[in-house]
Amino acid sequence: GTYTVKYYCWDTVSNSNSTETRSFLVDANGPGINFTAPTPANASITGNSIYVNVTTNDTNDHYSFVDFDRSLLGWWRMDDVNSSGGVIDLSSWSNNGSNLGGVVQNNSGRFGKSYSFDGSSNSYIKAKTGLIGDVNMSAFAWANPVNSNAPEEHILDFNGNIVVQFYAGPTNALYTNIGTTCLSSLSVNNVLASNTWAHVGFTRVANYSSSYSNYTVYVNGVVISTALCNGTLRDNMTIGDYLAGGAYSWNGSIDD
Repeated sequence: GTYTVKYYCWDTVSNSNSTETRSFLVDANGPGINFTAPTPANASITGNSIYVNVTTNDTNDHYSFVDFDRSLLGWWRMDDVNSSGGVIDLSSWSNNGSNLGGVVQNNSGRFGKSYSFDGSSNSYIKAKTGLIGDVNMSAFAWANPVNSNAPEEHILDFNGNIVVQFYAGPTNALYTNIGTTCLSSLSVNNVLASNTWAHVGFTRVANYSSSYSNYTVYVNGVVISTALCNGTLRDNMTIGDYLAGGAYSWNGSIDD
């Protein structure tokens, strides 16, 4: 159930203080978790690789992902910071971020806390991802723009011999710019809204017999565009701005 609590304290000379009233939820029932086909049966052995497909359900808001064989390269919840204020990566790789400029942690995230970006130059988070070469990968975040109709504002950028840029732009649009080598457009209008959280991201499926890989872009779990693009990735990532920062800064919040 849902509870509220307020704490009071006194010292030996009758000085007192109290907290604000806080609310919290106690959920006594765990989520339902199901490994569905084509996931192999439990305790079975097959080849040197397997496909894992998991579904979850719960009465409360939640999310899930699979970290199989250390495949999760980064999990920046935006709730956890180190002694220098940098965002902590909770994956097994510890790819912690470095905060620059006007990046501030706040309590109004999609899940717990988030980081807000003020839209000014040199306001972003830099991190490593371990992405090297032609690899299958996915990258997702919760994004909340102050103005979804603003000029180009970047959510995630990856560096390499191609540049993967994931950003919002005019007409409430979401853009995925992958160098200049895509065979079709990955921009879609009217998928974002001001001051509204959206779950945005993309997957990359490498084609090892071709220089082109398939990119699929999602908003709130729905496919909005696909394209074939070529090039390899490197492990430098920028959250909230264009690559080295300073050109297309995000104005809004980013979470998980």
